[in-house]
Amino acid sequence: MIKILLEWCLINICLLHLLENIGFIFRIAGIEENNLVAGYSFQSTLQFSSRIIVAFFMPAFALLADSGELSINYFEILIYFLILFYFIFTCIYRVKEIIKIQRLILRCQLSGMSVFRSIFQRNVIIGFIKVFFSFKFPKKIFNIFFNNLKFDNKEGSKVIRNLSLTYIPFYSCWIFIAMLITIFPEIPSFLISLSTFFTFSSTIYQSLFFDPFMARYVKDEAFTRNIYLQLQILKLRSVTISFLMCSCFFLLMKFMKIN
Repeated sequence: MIKILLEWCLINICLLHLLENIGFIFRIAGIEENNLVAGYSFQSTLQFSSRIIVAFFMPAFALLADSGELSINYFEILIYFLILFYFIFTCIYRVKEIIKIQRLILRCQLSGMSVFRSIFQRNVIIGFIKVFFSFKFPKKIFNIFFNNLKFDNKEGSKVIRNLSLTYIPFYSCWIFIAMLITIFPEIPSFLISLSTFFTFSSTIYQSLFFDPFMARYVKDEAFTRNIYLQLQILKLRSVTISFLMCSCFFLLMKFMKIN
């Protein structure tokens, strides 16, 4: 039961990251619908939705920590990062289909439908299920990462690179906390509170640097679209780095236990 609850928590965390990631793509959909404000608005809606997921998994995670039986193994770490990698990779290679669905949501909402009715309509739900749960391997995988995603703006490259780096602790947050609770089961509340320090850097950098930078180029649709797509690829790199860091820490933890 303990393992099932832990795996349920990890899947919920992956869904949280997926919602956050799709939110950025909503900005592109807003551009294509000539209403960037609507795109930003729906990104905020998805961020709010991700907080609802936190309300579901956080009590369960705290219960596991307080039980003193929380112990994460490498298979669970591997599954977590594979799911997360798949979600973000899918956002990259099927971005056109995601934007098409998001444009439908925006058009419905702008025509007078409520946010909930715009999102929870049959075409939207089935569309997202097909995008993320129909396994279509891309034929030209390398073209996805290199075609039409290069731009010469050095400041823009630096800003999105720095933002993507803040996602390394963001993606690895709960895995590290689970491993630390395994080592120090007597202080679970303190270790769970550390999640703030893992996740606040991305929020701060986005608010103070990334969004103000993007505001300068609000009328340059091609540049704005490119930078958001490039950010998706850099986030995928952050997932990989997070996985390597967690793997090294897990091996170190096992080595210390042996000795």
